[in-house]
Formats: sequence, structure tokens, C-alpha cells
Amino acid sequence: MQTGPDTSTANRSPFKLKKAAKSPTKLRVMMSLPDKTFLEDISKLPENLSNEISTCFRMIFSHVVERGAHSQGQPHFFHHVAATALYESYNQFLIHDKDHGLKAGPIYNKVKKVLEIVEKTLIPNSSFSAEQRSTLEDVRATLIAHHNAFVLAIQSLSAEQKQKLKINQSIDAVSLQELPITPKKAARIKKTHPFSPDSHTPKKLSAEDERSKRILEGNPHPPARRPLMLLESLPLPPLPQRDALAYTPRVLLLKMRAHATPKAEENSAVSVPRSPKKTPGK
Repeated sequence: MQTGPDTSTANRSPFKLKKAAKSPTKLRVMMSLPDKTFLEDISKLPENLSNEISTCFRMIFSHVVERGAHSQGQPHFFHHVAATALYESYNQFLIHDKDHGLKAGPIYNKVKKVLEIVEKTLIPNSSFSAEQRSTLEDVRATLIAHHNAFVLAIQSLSAEQKQKLKINQSIDAVSLQELPITPKKAARIKKTHPFSPDSHTPKKLSAEDERSKRILEGNPHPPARRPLMLLESLPLPPLPQRDALAYTPRVLLLKMRAHATPKAEENSAVSVPRSPKKTPGK
């Protein structure tokens, strides 16, 4: 695969994620970050489980979380690693010389692992509250959609890339299958990803994404704005004593001299300028 655009694909229509995703649920999770409330609910789960799930989501959306979405507005801006892999496969070139198809492999394995953990946690009679179980159901449905997005992306890779994933990540692309999504799971996915852009391929983060991004980064609150300060309110450094006397009005200096003792006057560093004496004949 090339590190620049393939001229043989110049006449091909521009990539559209909406078309490449092939299903509304995969498109929904690839076009936006998880909802802020959903991420906050995950943080209320037991610490080990919460950390495992949160790490998984940070990996899925690492383009945004790790790099701060520096390529916003570019044709290749994507929230989701699977979306980037689909874009590279379609256009036959790598973004920033990085193979995101190969990057999708370990993230797919992480999604599978966390999905298995959640499945085991949801066994009957487990010691979770009704709210926590509902959150885990949301996580399971959402991870299934991510699982399917990575299956689609990995199966779109070249034979060489698939072989590398088989050797390095034990992923057999040919045997991968998408998991079924029931209407109930689809409804949960709409809840965890309520915002779905109308554009075929998003070019920037939405306001909702920005709020979710801060939680994924571990900074749930927006940075506080520093109040503007007027110049008059800024403290000025004190002048040295000699400089301060230099700026003292002449009248005040004369009064200070008049009240000074002879000894103090002799030792005083303050001198009052006097008019020069006129020389006779000049």
C-alpha cells in the first residue's frame, strides 16, 4: 500500500463512510464518540471493570483521545480506527505513513476480550444493582457494534495485511463474523450514541463529542477561563529607594531637608539641585 494517493483510483468517487459502513449501527458508533452520560455511568461500575471498559473505548477512539483530533477538517478525519482503516483500504494509501488496518487488529482483540468479560459479569444473580446491570447491557450492545465495525474493516484489508494480522495478532480475517444486533440492542446503541451526523463523513468533533472526549481523557470539566485583568489592577513592583527619591517632587525634598538633623543632612544621599552662581561680567 502506498503512502500517497493511488493515481489508479483518481476517477473513483470520494470515500463516504455512510456507504462503507453498510449498516446504521456500525455507522452510528463510527461517526461520534459515546454519550457523556454513558461514560459517566461506566465510571460508577467497580473500579477494575470500569477501567477495563474505559481503556477499550480509549483505544477505539484513539485518533481523538490520544492525538486531540489534530486532523479535524481534513478528508481523512475520523473518530474511529475502523473508519480510518476502511478509508485507507478504499483509497489504497496510508494516512501519515501509518497502517491503521494493522492498528485495528489489537483493538479488535481488546474489544473481544472486554465483551467476554461483560458477558460473564452479566450472569444471573451477580452482585450488581439494577442501574449497573443496565449500564453493562448498554456496554455489551455498544461493544457488539464496535466488534462488527472492526470485522468489516479487517475484512477490507489486503491479503498482505491480513497475513500480518494472522501472524502477529492471531486474527484469521476469513473466519471473522459479525455478531447479531437485536432491536433491543439497537435501541441501546442509539442511547449510547444519540448523536448521528447527517454528513456522509464527519469532518470535526461536535459539541457533544468534545464533552465526551474530556471524560475519556480523564478531564471531565472544561478548562476554566482566566478572568481578564485591567492594567490598573496589576500590582507594580516597588522602586528601589534611590529611584523612589529621584521621582519625589522637589517641594517635598526641600521639606525633608528642612526637618532633617544636621547629622542626617550630612549623611543624606539626597541632594537638592541649586541654581548655579553667576560669575561677574558674564
